[in-house]
Formats: sequence, structure tokens, C-alpha cells
Amino acid sequence: MDPAENLICDITHPIFDIIENITRRQVLRLIACEHNYGNRIANILNLSTPAVHRHLKILLGKKQESINVISEKKKTKESYSGRKGAEATLYEIKSKAGLFFSIFPNFVHSQIYVLDDNGKGSLESSKKEKSGDFEFVKPYKPKKEGMKQRKKFLNLYNTVQDYNKKILELESELMDVLNKKNDSMGELDEEILQQEDLEYEHRVIMRAITCLGEKCSDDLSHLLNMDDKMIAKYIDDLKEKKWLEKSG
Repeated sequence: MDPAENLICDITHPIFDIIENITRRQVLRLIACEHNYGNRIANILNLSTPAVHRHLKILLGKKQESINVISEKKKTKESYSGRKGAEATLYEIKSKAGLFFSIFPNFVHSQIYVLDDNGKGSLESSKKEKSGDFEFVKPYKPKKEGMKQRKKFLNLYNTVQDYNKKILELESELMDVLNKKNDSMGELDEEILQQEDLEYEHRVIMRAITCLGEKCSDDLSHLLNMDDKMIAKYIDDLKEKKWLEKSG
């Protein structure tokens, strides 16, 4: 993979549209449940893991908070030795190999490691703001090499939007049926689960369960805005239809 692609840090990136409705609390819950969440979300969104790490962190942060992107070839101490506030507030993003990274919710140090047009790394910084130890730098924006990826992201965005729209329609239909039967959202009967028009929604949730892990039902309920019991019902139903392998 082109090293420039690994260091894309563009706030206009379509990933923001895809995950803009995921709140800080929901993402932190997902992190707590699975520290390697970047790899799993990357699988869902078809993005590189480092890109997911960076853009989720920007999404979680405040406007004045930037992000630190560290090249695989640079060690943290070497890159930041002598830099004010780095030791206490550094947000580390390691390699695409999936090394563990740490999140500091209130970090203030902001330094971006970027690539120039020749693929060489450089640390760029501008003057600090008076109100804190913030440093702002312009993110690296790829030219031609990034256009194909951007097109993929936009296509993915449209697909996700279609998924969300379909799920909302199905939820509305379910609510109508449940209200007529005086049932609750958490107690879906077997007849409703067997309806053919739910198979599309099952496939969407099956994909999320496969990527995020079966034990993440509580987090899935937040991400999909569904009741915990409903998610559990879907997991059981998917197993019965052999869409999801039964585990120990």
C-alpha cells in the first residue's frame, strides 16, 4: 500500500459522513469492549486500519484538538524528544500491523507526521495558540493517488446510507406490527422473526456481528439503535439459519 495513502488525514473525508451519528460514548463503549476495534471497523468500512484510528479520533476530539500520526519508521521517543507536553499528552497511533495504541481523551498536544510529494517524512508545525499548547499543521492531502480510494469511499457511503434507510423502514414496519399485537420491542415473537422481508436486515446485522464479534451485542444495540434483546434474537436466528457459526 502506498505510504501516502496510510497517512491521509483529511477532515473532509467521507468516513465522517458514514460514522457521524456514532456518539463519543458509543465509540468509547466499543473501544472498551474490543481494544482492537480499528481492525474490525476497517473490515466493515473497507478502510485501512490506521485511517480508521485517525479519523475516529478526530471525530471524538474537539475542534482545537488535532491528531498525531507517527510513521512506522520513526520511534515515538525519537520523533517527539524534547517536544513540550508530548510525554504527558501524546496520542499514539502505531503501525498498520495493528499494534496496541493508547487514547488520551483530553490530550492537548497536536503534531502531525506527514509525507511530502517524494514520500519522505517531515514534521510540520505552526505557531502555538495563546490559550494552550496546541500546534496546528496542514494535513497531507494526496493528489491523483488518492482519487481511486476516495471514489471507493463515496460508493461505500452510498451503500451504508442504503442500509440505514432500509433498516429504518423495517423498524417502522415492525413497530406497526408490534403495536397491533400489543407486544414490546424486546419480545419479538417467532412469527415476526421468520418474515421474509427481515432477511435483508438480518444480513446487515450478521455482517456487523461477524466483524465486531458475537459478544458485542450490547455495543451493537447502541450502534444500530436497537434493543439488546432484539440483537440477541437476531444472533440466535442467524445461528439457526446457519448464517453465523455456532461458537463454543
